[in-house]
Amino acid sequence: MRDRCLLGFTFAETLMAVVIIGIIAAMTIPTLINKYHNETLQISIKKQYRELEHNLTALQADTFYKSTLQRSILNKKYAEAETVEASAGKFITEFYTLTSDCGTTAQPCFAKTYRSISGVTADFECTNGYSALLKGGAAICIVPASDTVDKARVVIDVNGTEAPNIGGRDIFDFYIYSNFSVDEISPADIKNNTGRTTINAKCTTSPTGQGCLSRLIDNNWKMNY
Repeated sequence: MRDRCLLGFTFAETLMAVVIIGIIAAMTIPTLINKYHNETLQISIKKQYRELEHNLTALQADTFYKSTLQRSILNKKYAEAETVEASAGKFITEFYTLTSDCGTTAQPCFAKTYRSISGVTADFECTNGYSALLKGGAAICIVPASDTVDKARVVIDVNGTEAPNIGGRDIFDFYIYSNFSVDEISPADIKNNTGRTTINAKCTTSPTGQGCLSRLIDNNWKMNY
C-alpha cells in the first residue's frame, strides 16, 4: 500500500476522474448558463419597466397632457388627428431615445415569430400599435387607448430580435391603466385582490408573455417559472 501511495494514481484512475468531472460539468454548466441568461433577462425587463414608469411620470408632468390616460396622447381619441402616430408614436418618439423607428409595423423592430414557454409558436403583430427599437436594444410597441378601450397595451422585447424570442423570457405583454399604473391587472382588481391568479396562469402558454410580468411582480422580479 505504501508503494502504491508513492506512485500516485494510475492512468486508468486519472482517466476515470476526468470522465466523472466531465459528466458533472456537462450536467451543471448548461443549468448555470441558463440561470445566468434568465437573470440577465429579468434585470432587463425590470429596467424597461422602470423606464416606462419614469416616462409616464414625465408625461403627467407635461402641462399639455392632462390628468388621466384618457386625457393624454396615450389615448388615440384625445390625440391630435386621432392617429396612432399622433398618440403612441408621439409618446415613444418624445420620451424615448430611438435607434430605429418602425412606425405602425412591428418588423424589423420585433422578431417575426415568438413561442411560449410551453412551445406554442405564433407570428407577431402589434395591431394598431406603434413600434420602435430603443437605445440599448429593446423593442417597444404601444397600442394607445381609445374611446372604447380605457387602457394602453404595451409589448416589450428586452433584446429586440435576438434570441430566445420566448414569451416571458425576453418578450412581455401588459397594460398602462387610467391612473398611469403599469401592470396586467387593473387598479380596481389590485384593490380587491382579484385577477392576479387568472392572468398569471397565461404566462407559460402565451407567445408574447402575457401573465409573466404579473408573475415577476409577484415573485419580486425573480424568473422562477
